[in-house]
Amino acid sequence: MARLELLDTSVLLESDITEEEARAGSILNRTRTIARVPGFAKALEAVESAIKRSDSLEPIVKATVIASVVRRSPYELDRLRNSLIDSGLTSDMLEAIEEEDWTESSFSDAQKIAFQFSMMYDAGHGVTAQTYTDVSKEFSETQIVELAAICGHYGGLARMAIALSFDAEK
Repeated sequence: MARLELLDTSVLLESDITEEEARAGSILNRTRTIARVPGFAKALEAVESAIKRSDSLEPIVKATVIASVVRRSPYELDRLRNSLIDSGLTSDMLEAIEEEDWTESSFSDAQKIAFQFSMMYDAGHGVTAQTYTDVSKEFSETQIVELAAICGHYGGLARMAIALSFDAEK
């Protein structure tokens, strides 16, 4: 059960509703919670939009990283599941990610290294020198910054969803 009551959609400002929600005609429970802070939903949408537009990483690598940092949040994992699958993740890959198994044979080398990096990033204890060396061999500096930004953004959303106990969409 959510820790905060969802805001009634009638009290939301137009500026609190994301473009995606406006197109779909459905407002996420996340938005109905965070709209208490004006502009916050739009800011999150802007970051997600920038991540989606960036083409420095393969979509399946992005999806692997996103899934790895939201894996503990049923809300965020469910919210993103279709887009993760559309980006190339299979059910077996998602299961391996949920089990924190970056050795799954169906992952490419780039996915395995990005997954390991994101798991360490998400744990909050830093990334080992060896993992950073491995990441540096596989990815450019631009790509490494994008990996870290994806981890920070989606990991933060997952933590917020867990802390505030967002209910699943109906």
